[in-house]
Amino acid sequence: MIGISSAEFLAVAKEQIGTTEGKGGVTKYGKWYGDRVANAAFDAAAWCDMSLAWIAYEAGRRKGGEQVAENALKQAGCFAYTVWHAQWFAKKGRFGTQARKGAFVYFDWGASKGISAIDHVGVVAGRTSDGLLITYEGNVSNGFRKLYRSYRNIVGFGYPSYAEPGQVEPEPAKDDKPSVKTAPKFPLPSGHYFGIKSAIPECHAGTTPVDKKNIRLLQSRLKERGWKITVDGEFGPQTKAIVMDFQADKGVKADGLVGARTWPLFWTAPIT
Repeated sequence: MIGISSAEFLAVAKEQIGTTEGKGGVTKYGKWYGDRVANAAFDAAAWCDMSLAWIAYEAGRRKGGEQVAENALKQAGCFAYTVWHAQWFAKKGRFGTQARKGAFVYFDWGASKGISAIDHVGVVAGRTSDGLLITYEGNVSNGFRKLYRSYRNIVGFGYPSYAEPGQVEPEPAKDDKPSVKTAPKFPLPSGHYFGIKSAIPECHAGTTPVDKKNIRLLQSRLKERGWKITVDGEFGPQTKAIVMDFQADKGVKADGLVGARTWPLFWTAPIT
């Protein structure tokens, strides 16, 4: 069977970066899938998984026409529902926990690690020098994006039967983000900290422009490291819960407060 390689798949996937939804959420991926299954309801449906099927088909079509395109779908799977796609890989013995270049990466935003709870899928394009996965993903903020992901919400990886073995734990790509060895200086006076709003004067919750700026910096870093967080400059319940989770993971007292000890860890602590 003539099929596609991971490099051929990723080349087409990279071209999709910047593609956005049309009116009413319609995408070319959904329309293509809907035509295949004769159901127009897919035209504007959630499209992260359908985009991967479209990419496989397109890579095969470019390589050798319709027959190779159909073969490519057999290699990668053709699904609109991420749970069924992951189960398909598992039944074939091609679902695991190792990151490979070209592997499909499955996420559960609840971090349960269960296939039945999978919410989203993308493809692994590489890895940064500080351990983040570089991914290409559809249906993210209404578009197809290049992202940097930690392992926190990853359930596992599906391995298409590419024309060559996948590379386990890919080497950093040339455009990877540099490793973070130092953190920004803790911006508050000694004994002060970021936390939920209270009457304690040492507590900073985002009520001043300067505090909002610093809390946005903290939230942006958490988002880079894989947490689903709103970057709004306010230290609310969502931020506190994520900080506590991070502190527990790094062996720091999980009090939900960000002081001089916890602050640098968001930049320097290894990703697990």
